[in-house]
Amino acid sequence: RIFAPCVLVLSIGTLITWLIISHSIATALIFAVSVVVVACPCALGLAAPTAIICGCGIGARFGVLFKTGGEGLERLAETVQSSQRTLETNKKIAVAIDKTGTLTLGEPAVVEFKFWGEDIKEYEFLALAAAAERESDHPVAVAIRRYAELQLGAVVCT
Repeated sequence: RIFAPCVLVLSIGTLITWLIISHSIATALIFAVSVVVVACPCALGLAAPTAIICGCGIGARFGVLFKTGGEGLERLAETVQSSQRTLETNKKIAVAIDKTGTLTLGEPAVVEFKFWGEDIKEYEFLALAAAAERESDHPVAVAIRRYAELQLGAVVCT
């Protein structure tokens, strides 16, 4: 009856102390949560599956489905963290998340294409991408060829 309230008070004290020291809510939260996890390791065992279920539920509300559940969320979080670090160093990055329109249109479609190449022109890259997919009848390959044909105004040989 005393242990849990003491851990919470210590955690809140840690949060406030680190907010004052570091002026960073992220750093303060890391240390505050660490106090709880070290004192009550089973809290993490209960919180992790709950967070995964909540994350998948929120994603589903916005039309994003994770086939592998927690693994997909973890990869997405790592990608976002990596791209934030890259943006801080002023480098160009590309993050592609597969939301192809299969559910809404009935077939995959390329909706947007961003190109940052320096050694090759955009139209050359599109032509090469379409040519690389010319032998495939996979729906994504067909979508890439269709997009290239619309942009280039030419039929890609199949």
